[in-house]
Amino acid sequence: MWYIVFIRVPNAPNATFEETAVQKGLCIAALTIAVIVLALFLADLILGMAGMHQLAPFKYANMIIDIVFIVCAMVLGAMSWFTMREQA
Repeated sequence: MWYIVFIRVPNAPNATFEETAVQKGLCIAALTIAVIVLALFLADLILGMAGMHQLAPFKYANMIIDIVFIVCAMVLGAMSWFTMREQA
């Protein structure tokens, strides 16, 4: 017979230890994805503007798309960073 044991975390009065660990893991995963997307599209923008289209990850297909994805990656990174800091 299995028993569920709930452990209370002092900083999160309504969450168990496992729930807090999962939430923090999801924040770290989102932050990692944001950094990867930011690095790819920033490299594409910089290399494309420098005239090195062959080295750009997406061959500098569209500058507006690069800028939009850079801004979105920054927003996702900021949101996940602030959420992770709130979890601690």
